[in-house]
Amino acid sequence: MKQDQKRAIQQYWLPAEKAGHEEAAYHLCHAYADAAPKLALGYCHKALRSYRKLRKADEDNRAIVAQLHQHISRLEALAR
Repeated sequence: MKQDQKRAIQQYWLPAEKAGHEEAAYHLCHAYADAAPKLALGYCHKALRSYRKLRKADEDNRAIVAQLHQHISRLEALAR
């Protein structure tokens, strides 16, 4: 599983994030949460900014924003 996650980060999520794909920062936020909380926190904040900018604030996006807030709080506690 760790190898698959590393491959996903390197081959998919990092290139997608650099290309501006909104969901990539969200996935990186979770992927780095255990190994690098400060790095994960940066991606969580970036994902939060992206989801807040979306014009269509549907139920799914509101749930993602709420989940990101919870995840950010947890990561901030870990990063201290």
